Amino acid sequence: MTTTTKKIQSPKLKGTKNPEATSASLIIDAHYAKLGLRKLWDAQRVNRLCSFLRMTHEELASLLHLKGSLFRMQCQSMKPLSGPVCLLLTILEHRYMSEYAPDTIPNIFKFTDND
Repeated sequence: MTTTTKKIQSPKLKGTKNPEATSASLIIDAHYAKLGLRKLWDAQRVNRLCSFLRMTHEELASLLHLKGSLFRMQCQSMKPLSGPVCLLLTILEHRYMSEYAPDTIPNIFKFTDND
């Protein structure tokens, strides 16, 4: 006797920029856009985190599994850091700086306003 499992798929939404978008993915995207994580992580904020952790940019890059020279160039660039890097920086910042800095984001994975 064999059992088959049916893959649960979220319904696709028509009329969105991404034809593969689901209601859940749109909620998550809107949540991150509302937090403004990519705008938040500029060179000054990265420097603040490095200083607090007593790490160089290269050491922080290694912690994020990035090449140090590339990370430093991205931080000095006028372009925003990538979304995944911003998520990791936000997690690290809150974990280590929340008691000392009032502007850390406590739970970036809370996608609804419900308690």
